[in-house]
Amino acid sequence: MMIKPYITITREVIRMLIIITLFSACKSISYESARHSNEDKFYGDKETNALMLVDMKNLSQLAEDLSGLTEEKAYTKDVYDFGLSAIKDHKKFQSQMSILALKKRIKLPSSVKKENQEIYRGIHKVSDRKTFDRMYLEEMKKIQQTLADMSDQFLEEGQDTQIRNLITKHSGAFKSEIKRIETIQEYMEKPTPEITSREK
Repeated sequence: MMIKPYITITREVIRMLIIITLFSACKSISYESARHSNEDKFYGDKETNALMLVDMKNLSQLAEDLSGLTEEKAYTKDVYDFGLSAIKDHKKFQSQMSILALKKRIKLPSSVKKENQEIYRGIHKVSDRKTFDRMYLEEMKKIQQTLADMSDQFLEEGQDTQIRNLITKHSGAFKSEIKRIETIQEYMEKPTPEITSREK
């Protein structure tokens, strides 16, 4: 008799969380504003953790944005497929991060910082598709390595259980993507690579 009301309440709570999360995402918050907001609100470890999540959100958003270019610009099918996979991974990471941030009253940026916007614009302007593949993979490797390093450092030193759980779920994906990038890069750098162009 008591199970049905509990399920109804749980569904309503989930719906409200999704609505609030979506509403928060619609409000444009710059990288700089997110940092300042968290610096004003938190102190000590809480501030350090909040700023780390801001930086991780910034990097993950850049990875998603860059990967969105592969649908149009990728030369090889390997890069195209990797881009689709990366978008899925980073959307999932950011979604879970946003829910956690909401619970902890942490402000996350809805756009990447100016330096990363320039990186995006630079790669977006590349017209040669082979050059795009190389530049995209190199930038993604840097992003994933930074995210993996930040994850390892927090798992060694961080105390917040909820953040640890989030990072534990996704740190393996960052490292897996690095290995996948390196495999594609090695294949592309062979003296006589037999690379198949992706058909439009």
